[in-house]
Amino acid sequence: MSKIFPGLCTLLLIAAFSSTIKADPIEITTGSLTVSGLNGGFNFSFQGSNFAAAGTAGPKGNVAAQTICNPSCAAGTTISVNGQFTGSFLGVGNALINGTLYQGVGFAGTLNFSGTPFPVPSGSGVVTLTQIPFTFSGQLSGCQDPAGCANASPVFTVDLFGSGFATLELLQVGDTSQFVFRSITYDFGVPEPMSILLLATGLTALSVRVNRRKQ
Repeated sequence: MSKIFPGLCTLLLIAAFSSTIKADPIEITTGSLTVSGLNGGFNFSFQGSNFAAAGTAGPKGNVAAQTICNPSCAAGTTISVNGQFTGSFLGVGNALINGTLYQGVGFAGTLNFSGTPFPVPSGSGVVTLTQIPFTFSGQLSGCQDPAGCANASPVFTVDLFGSGFATLELLQVGDTSQFVFRSITYDFGVPEPMSILLLATGLTALSVRVNRRKQ
C-alpha cells in the first residue's frame, strides 16, 4: 500500500500538470486567407490573442466555388464559400505564439471554412460578391521543416476558430452566361452588432458589384 500511494500521487500530479499546459482554442480576430485562380493555392495571415501566423504557397485544397466553377458555372448555379485545406503541408512561413518566434516552419493541419449557399448572379466582366458570412475552425501545427510535418514532429499545435466575411470574384466567359472562379478572400473580424445581424440572416449579407470590361 505504501508503494501504491506515491504512484497514485505521481499520476495525479501528471494529470494536473497536463491539464494546465493544454492551450485553449484561439479565436482569429484579424487576418485573411486568399485563394487565386482555378488551380491556385492559398496564402494566409492569422492573428489572435498572443498568436500570429503567416504562410505562403499552400496547396489548392477544396474550395467549393473554385471546384464548381471549373471549367465554368452558369448564372443561377448554387455555390458557397465553403473551403477545406488539410494535410501534412499547408504552406511555409513564420509563427509567433506567446512571445516565441518560429521561423521558416512548414505548416500542417486542417482549416475549415463554411457559409450559406447562394446562386451565381448574372452579370458581365468581373462579378464581385462581398460581405458573404463564413465561420471558421481548424488546427494548425508547425514543424521545423519547410516541407511540412510529413517527416518532422510539430513544435507547436493550436486549435483555431473565428468568423468573418468573404469576397468572391467570378469572371465572365466571353459573352456567355458562364463564369469561372477568379479569387476568394476570407477576411476575419469580430462583427459589429449590425454585422452580427447580417451574419445571422445569411444571404441578406450578400452584395454584388459588377465591373464591366472595357470595350
